[in-house]
Amino acid sequence: AQSSPHDESVSRPLLKETVAQSPAPIESGSEPSRAQSALDGVDIEVTAALRTWSRAMESNDPDLIAQSYAPHVDRYFLKLDIENTQVKSYMSEWLAHEPKHIVGFSTGGVTIESETSNSAKIRLVKNMKLSDGTGITEHLIRSRLYLSKINGSWKITSEQDFKN
Repeated sequence: AQSSPHDESVSRPLLKETVAQSPAPIESGSEPSRAQSALDGVDIEVTAALRTWSRAMESNDPDLIAQSYAPHVDRYFLKLDIENTQVKSYMSEWLAHEPKHIVGFSTGGVTIESETSNSAKIRLVKNMKLSDGTGITEHLIRSRLYLSKINGSWKITSEQDFKN
């Protein structure tokens, strides 16, 4: 993997909802670098992509869910080197045979482990709420996502869950 001047080797939390807030005054001699400004833009775009993915998961619509993934996915849970159509097929099968449906999906504890202007490696906790019509169960799942900017949109290129 080639290193970019935008690479960061230190994990840090993803920016909170700061888009509408006024920036703090910049003290003389402490202007942010152009690279840091670009990475802050990446944070905003990645946050939006995670929000879109969450809404897609809550929709229980395999087509909408698959739109959050790249045309080619390096890792999708235990499957390696698959196409986007296989993500859609997996979700279609799961939703058709699983007695529970997703009624809530959010991400928390989001930390960017590394990023460039076109890729990000993220650690997070997925909070998935499933309903079978009689009750709701909540699942907290530690995960790692890799996202890449493809044709101007951030897409998931790898998704891996870990045992809690």
